[in-house]
Amino acid sequence: SHFQPAQFQKLTVPAGGSTALSLLYLPRIEGLVHGTLVIETSVGGFLFQVQGEGVQNVYRAKPLLGKKLPLGMTYQPQIEIHNPFDYTLKIKEVFTNEGFLHLGLPQFVSTSPEADVLWEVAPFKTTKV
Repeated sequence: SHFQPAQFQKLTVPAGGSTALSLLYLPRIEGLVHGTLVIETSVGGFLFQVQGEGVQNVYRAKPLLGKKLPLGMTYQPQIEIHNPFDYTLKIKEVFTNEGFLHLGLPQFVSTSPEADVLWEVAPFKTTKV
């Protein structure tokens, strides 16, 4: 889903009271997306219509969707990153917000030439990392 509750915890709202909920929008496609947020309560469910618009990010990174792998299998996709700046872009960190994924960086000797340039993208260029 494109919409997810952010750090939701079960709570009690007193009669006549109110609360605020945070909703994350993590678009997987470009364009307008509609969804329905369902809040289940002790008196029934409440439906809220939500929408968001996904736009291409400045780095032109694409999501990795629809991949199915056997348990314990290594998957090494090449990811293309675009540098929209007039100076070299140095990638310092790669992470995921998915708990079931483990990301690892290539194992190079720190003095090898590959270690220095693998995570650098020249100005206005697109590079596979």
